[in-house]
Amino acid sequence: MREALLGYVMFLILFLLTVKSLAFLIDLIYELYPQWKINREIKKIVRNNKK
Repeated sequence: MREALLGYVMFLILFLLTVKSLAFLIDLIYELYPQWKINREIKKIVRNNKK
C-alpha cells in the first residue's frame, strides 16, 4: 500500500512540475513571438528601402 501511495505522490509532483514548465514555456513563447514578428516586419521594411 505504501509503495502505491509513494508512486502516486511522485506522479503528482511530476505532473505539477510538468504543468508548471509547460505554462512557463507558453509564457516564453508569447513573450518571444511578437518580438520575432516585429523583427520580420523590420527586415521587410529594410529590404523594401534598399530597392
